[in-house]
Amino acid sequence: MTWTLQDLDALREGWDFEAKKAAGQNGQGAVPRAFWESYSAMANGHGGHIVLGVSEDKAGRFKLHGLQNPHKVERELWDLLCDRNKVSANLLSVSDVNIQEIDGVSILVIQVPPAARGDKPVHLGKDPFSGSYLRINDGDRKLPADRVRRMLADAERDRPADSQVLRHLGLDDLHAPTLQAYRNLLSARSPDHPFLRQEGSDFLRSLGMWGRDPDSGASGLKKAGLLLFGKEASIKDVFPSFFVDYQRIDADADRWSHRIFCDGTWNANLLEFYWRVIPELHRDLDLPFSLGADMVRAGETPVHQALREALVNSLIHADYSARQGVRVEHRVDQFLFKNPGSMLLDRTQARRGGESECRNPSLQGAFTLVGLGERAGSGVPKILQAWHNQHWRAPVLEDDLERGMTSLTLTRVSLLPAEALSGLQKQFPSFSQLSTLQRLTLATAKTEGRVANLRLQQLSSEHPRDLSQMLSGLVQDGYLVAHGERRGRFYTLPGASTQASETPYKTPYKTPYKTPYKTPYKTSSGVSQNPLLEGLSQDVQGKLMAIQAAKWAQRTDIEAVLTALCATRFWSARELATLLNRSPQTIRNTYLKPMVRAGLLRLEFPHEPASQRQRYGASTLGEE
Repeated sequence: MTWTLQDLDALREGWDFEAKKAAGQNGQGAVPRAFWESYSAMANGHGGHIVLGVSEDKAGRFKLHGLQNPHKVERELWDLLCDRNKVSANLLSVSDVNIQEIDGVSILVIQVPPAARGDKPVHLGKDPFSGSYLRINDGDRKLPADRVRRMLADAERDRPADSQVLRHLGLDDLHAPTLQAYRNLLSARSPDHPFLRQEGSDFLRSLGMWGRDPDSGASGLKKAGLLLFGKEASIKDVFPSFFVDYQRIDADADRWSHRIFCDGTWNANLLEFYWRVIPELHRDLDLPFSLGADMVRAGETPVHQALREALVNSLIHADYSARQGVRVEHRVDQFLFKNPGSMLLDRTQARRGGESECRNPSLQGAFTLVGLGERAGSGVPKILQAWHNQHWRAPVLEDDLERGMTSLTLTRVSLLPAEALSGLQKQFPSFSQLSTLQRLTLATAKTEGRVANLRLQQLSSEHPRDLSQMLSGLVQDGYLVAHGERRGRFYTLPGASTQASETPYKTPYKTPYKTPYKTPYKTSSGVSQNPLLEGLSQDVQGKLMAIQAAKWAQRTDIEAVLTALCATRFWSARELATLLNRSPQTIRNTYLKPMVRAGLLRLEFPHEPASQRQRYGASTLGEE
C-alpha cells in the first residue's frame, strides 16, 4: 500500500501521534531513544501511532526523511521489545508494525495499543517510578509517583482496592440504619435470600464486606463495607479526602439551587448518598415513572435505568484513595457524573460492552445484589442505548489521564433537531444528497457549535482515519471550515463563530458561573471577537483560539496568553479559566501561582492571598 502525507495527517488528527526522524548514527535508520518514552506514554494512555522516518516542525508540517533499511529498524524494534531491561511489556502484534511508502521513500508506522490493566504502568527499565510516562498535550511526561502507585494498585486484580481488611475497624464503625435499610432492600427483592438468615459479621462476610487479612490472619471490616455502610467519621479516618457531592444547577443560575454533600447534616456513606441523589436525578424527567418500595423497579423506563447505572458506576469505579471526590452535576438538560480514577477498560471496549473491569468489585457486587447495577459489562451500552432511543446527543465518556478522572456527560438535547436540519437544507441545497454520516456531522456542527474527529468517534463506528478523510472532504466541498492543528483540529459551518462552546466532548470543566465574555462578537471581517480582548496581538488571539479548542495546550502558549491578558487589567482565576476553557483550579495552581512567584504576575490584594475576590494582573499593571 502506498500512503500520502494526507494519510499521515488524517492519522494524526484521530489519534495520539508522534513522528520521529529515526536516521541513526550511520543514516541507515535506527529506533531512536525517544521512541520508548512515546511508547510508554501511549501505552499508559489511549494508545496512538508512532511513525519512524518522518519529522514534524512546529507549524505541524511533515518532512519526509525515509528509512534506508526499514527491515533492519523493524528487527531492532522487535528485539528491544522482548528485552525486559529495556521496557516492561511488549504490547505489539505483527499487524501493529507496518512498512509503508510515501513518495518513493519507506517509513515505519507503529500502532501502540492501550495497555491492559495488568500491564500498567508500562515503563522503561526496571523501576516503574522513574520510567513511566504519560501523553500530556502532544508531549511525553513522566508519571508522578502517586499516579504510578495507583496504577500498580489497579493492576493487582487479586487484591482489588476495596478488598483490604481494616484490622482496627469493626461493627461499631458501621451506621446501623444504613445496614438495616440495605437488609430491607434485599428482603424486598429476594424475601427468601439465604443471606437474610445471617447477622452481624456473618452477613457482611457473605456480602464480601468482611474478611480475613492474608498477612496477619486477623478478621475485620473491608474497605468496601466501610464505604458502603460506614459512619462518616470512620470513613474519613481511612479515606481523608472522601467526598461525595450532588449539585442541581437551574437554568441561568449563578450557582447550585440544591446540594447534597458531606456537610454534617446526614451520615455520608455511599449508600446514603445514592438514596438521596437518585430521586433528584429522576425528579424532572418527562417520562412515566413511579418509585417502588425497593427504590428501584416500579415502572421505570430505560432512561431512569441509565441514570441509576451512571450514578452507581461513578461510585463503584471511583478511586477513594485519590484527593478528588465523586461529583454529580444536574442541569436542566444535562447530567455530569465524575469520579476519581482513570478507566480500567479502553473507552472503545467500555462502549462496546461485554467486558467488566471494576476497581471496587465488592461494592459492585453489593449494589448488584439488590438490583442497583449491572455486572456483565453491560452498564455503558445500556446507557448509550437509552439515549439513542430518545434521539438525544450521544453520551460522552471521557478519561482525563492528566488528572486521573473519569466523567460521563448525558445531555438531553436532540441530536438531530428539526430546526437544525431545516437550516442545513436551506444553507446547503445538496444537504439531503449527502451520506448519513455526513449529514450527522453537519448536524452536530450546527447543534453543538463545532465538530471534531473525537466527537465523531463517539457517534459512529468508523475508523478515526476514515473520519478525518470524510471531514477533509466536507472542507474541500465547502460544507465545513477547519480550525487548529493536530489533535486540536475542529470544524465549524461556514460563517459560524469559533468562540469556545459549551459542548461536553471538548470541555472537561463546565462552569456554572456567568461571565461577561460568553457572547460571540463579530468584526467586519467575520472573525469572532470579544471587546475584552481588543488590543491583543493576532498571535496571542490565535493562541487563545487554539487553547479554547484543544483539550491540551503547550504551557508556554497558556503563559503567553495569561501574560497578555493580565497586562490589560486584573482578572479572577475563574474569569481566566472560562476564557481559556479550563478549570479555575488548574489555571490558579498550575499557572497563576507559579507566575506570581516568578514575578511575572502580581496579586491585586497581596495581603489576602487566599481571598475569594483575589485577582491577578501583570507585575507592572497600574505603574506610571
